[in-house]
Amino acid sequence: MRNLFAVIAVVLAIVLFAAFNSFFIVKQTEQALITQFGDPVRTVTEPGLGLKAPWQTVLFFDKRILEIDATDAEEVITSDRKRIVIDAFARYRIVDALKYYRAVATEAVARQRLEPIMISSMRGVVGRNPFVDILSAERAN
Repeated sequence: MRNLFAVIAVVLAIVLFAAFNSFFIVKQTEQALITQFGDPVRTVTEPGLGLKAPWQTVLFFDKRILEIDATDAEEVITSDRKRIVIDAFARYRIVDALKYYRAVATEAVARQRLEPIMISSMRGVVGRNPFVDILSAERAN
């Protein structure tokens, strides 16, 4: 009889553990990607309670607009050889969590890859224009 209670307690503990690891909550500002042993299985974009297998992992990605701020202000030379200091930033949004996960996996890797591209593009655009054009009212062109 004593062994039966021990077996029932162990089985109940395993069932409760599996049940607690099978549910997850997606907030309104998030989207979730469910992976199984590192391979993406499905994405969840709707907020609410979700269900997964206990051995699957849930990765959450922000739906809101995210920002990359260049680490330091950059000194750039314009086409008329004037030096200016520019602090650059960019904003982006994760539209497809699966593509984002396959391309960069984490926000830190995305920042690491996008920041040099952003700074290089900024230097190229500013370097093609004279100082007067950068400060004029038509600088959007």
